[in-house]
Amino acid sequence: AAAGIPTLAVFGATDPVGYAPWGPRCGVVLSPDPRDLASLEAPAVAAALARLLEPDPSSGYAGPPSG
Repeated sequence: AAAGIPTLAVFGATDPVGYAPWGPRCGVVLSPDPRDLASLEAPAVAAALARLLEPDPSSGYAGPPSG
């Protein structure tokens, strides 16, 4: 994460304040029910990942490699 590689962390009961990755291309997804990680649906995780993989000219990140 600190190297600028897109990193998405998924959290249930664990507090992300102490464990979330840090860096320019990091994201966090929280389970709606912290006692049940299964309550986090795949489309929510996929949407968060898609946002991380969008090109970001301000950081120099051109998006994932094609091909």
